Amino acid sequence: MEFDLDGLLANESDLEDLARLVYLIEDGWHAWVSPDPGDDRLADYLARHPLHQDLLTKSYAAALAYPAGGPSAEPVRVKRSPALEGAAERTFDLRTAYEFASQPLTILVENRLNDGKFLRHMLGPVDTDLVTAMVRARAPMVFENGGGKAEILNQLRDRIITAATRPVPERLVVLVDSDARFPGHRTSETADILAAGQALGAPIVVLQKRSIENYIPDRVLHDYARQYPDIEAAARFITGLRPDQRDHYPIKKGLKRDPADPSKTLGSDQEEALYHGVVFPDQPVAKLPRVAEYFLRLWESACHAADLRARQCWDELDTIAATLRKEL
Repeated sequence: MEFDLDGLLANESDLEDLARLVYLIEDGWHAWVSPDPGDDRLADYLARHPLHQDLLTKSYAAALAYPAGGPSAEPVRVKRSPALEGAAERTFDLRTAYEFASQPLTILVENRLNDGKFLRHMLGPVDTDLVTAMVRARAPMVFENGGGKAEILNQLRDRIITAATRPVPERLVVLVDSDARFPGHRTSETADILAAGQALGAPIVVLQKRSIENYIPDRVLHDYARQYPDIEAAARFITGLRPDQRDHYPIKKGLKRDPADPSKTLGSDQEEALYHGVVFPDQPVAKLPRVAEYFLRLWESACHAADLRARQCWDELDTIAATLRKEL
């Protein structure tokens, strides 16, 4: 998050509130973008807090040098009386700015344990510093359990109602599975969540693949099959699918097939077209119901960049990391 205090004249009553805000910059996730620390308006403050001179100067210089790569695309603007100045969104007085910025970023997910570990596993090669921040003491972001997409939608609708009464806006990002059964498919539930997020002003991240199981690297599935030979045929089948099929295959439950013609699925016409010509294994349903548990809790290796590129998800995960950094 970036702070722009150019509209603030720091007088005696502001100094302590300003100090609290500056302390937040020390964590490395917030930045000072305006005014220049050499501005006369900050002279009294820096005389009382000389150690902050170097901190603000470095933060200000970095913001000037890398304006497009800073922590936030839209700075938090601090003014004396924002309500009286027709201020835009994310404009607060000093005390409210501190309360807003001191909140950890809430990442609302369907399952806090699984989805949190999934992000840490998969974002590791993309943004190591971000993943380290997720697990450190006093982390700048926290995962909140939504309990499923229907429950997340209800929570977002409740937040829309209560947003007007909150003294400080909530810092929130939502991440959900797409549940897409074929390319271009969007469920009505996903559409409703996107609409609710837009109404709330909260970024909604919808995974491009069907679910977190569809991101699991090949070498994890091969290792899983070596340890549990009874699922070897299912693992071999899934890793042998085309990328578009693999992205949308229901790995946890498997794809139901027509008993009268096992070469056909019992899904929609689009699903039938997606899997046309696929030779299914002899077992009734090729599925890996506990592969996410294995990947997230038992697999001891780390994901590598090659794993993500092989699953064609590096760019997507890079975008997710950028979204989280922007909101931090």
